[in-house]
Amino acid sequence: YTVVDNLAKHGLIEAVEALGCAHPAITLVVAGRGPAAPGLLALTTSRPWVQVVQSPSTVELGELYRAASVFVLATRTQSSRSMYPTGEGFGLVLAEAQLAGVPVVAPASGGSADAIIEGVTGVRPTDETPTALAAALKALLDDPVAYTRMSVSAATWAARAFCPDRAVGGVRATLLGGAAFSLQGLRLVDESSRQSYGVRLDGSAGVARSPLGSDSQ
Repeated sequence: YTVVDNLAKHGLIEAVEALGCAHPAITLVVAGRGPAAPGLLALTTSRPWVQVVQSPSTVELGELYRAASVFVLATRTQSSRSMYPTGEGFGLVLAEAQLAGVPVVAPASGGSADAIIEGVTGVRPTDETPTALAAALKALLDDPVAYTRMSVSAATWAARAFCPDRAVGGVRATLLGGAAFSLQGLRLVDESSRQSYGVRLDGSAGVARSPLGSDSQ
């Protein structure tokens, strides 16, 4: 619940409320480990379209992912005492949602940009305001064709990008040399063969042979 203890501050409730007229049947599901904070429960009590799921099991969490239309990680950048901005890190939940075939809305800033392919498996709002978050959600929900394409791409890319064997191979290649590894471009390029493995925008896996840096994605 650390991400959503203050949903009002993070703008998620306000953003979803803004979609109410266009999507009156919309439901916001908030799931987390441990008992929900009193502030969270108080915030959602007067909003029947918000459902709080406390400490779901692994199976239950998987079911929540599969039932979702969109997954939102609505964290905001905060300033530390040293005045350096901090934001969300990689965002493992983004990977989990995409593996379930769910398009994601990642934070506007932070390291989670590496966990999605923007415009292909998910989107990022232009800034951290509820208005920008609502616009990102609306763009996904109002275009069924683009949504379906993004859902397929999310599942395809995530299955390849976050495969344990691929991760181990990428680390080994990086440490030993001879290959460049990139999750963002879904690219594992073997210098000896110049063969790159990518995902096309239609969600299908593809193999393209081209000079390093000009392979199709």
